Amino acid sequence: MSVFDVVMILSCRQSGAKNLDAMFGKARCLMLQQNYGLALDLMNQAVVMVSNFLPAIIEKMRLQLAMQDWEQVVDSAQRSQFMAVS
Repeated sequence: MSVFDVVMILSCRQSGAKNLDAMFGKARCLMLQQNYGLALDLMNQAVVMVSNFLPAIIEKMRLQLAMQDWEQVVDSAQRSQFMAVS
């Protein structure tokens, strides 16, 4: 179990929600290990937690690029562009 897992478990017990910073840290570690699927799952959870949080959408888009999921990259790019304009 990583430090990020411990922080997410403890924050979930205290506030009922996972720590966003720990989610980003774990996703980045998974990305460096080229475990893009699990990292993308974490970023999807982050986007669900805070739907208008642009850094989570951008990180999700980076993972989709690494996975070469072009349709999802375009969707995420359009979503981030719409958020930047609003």
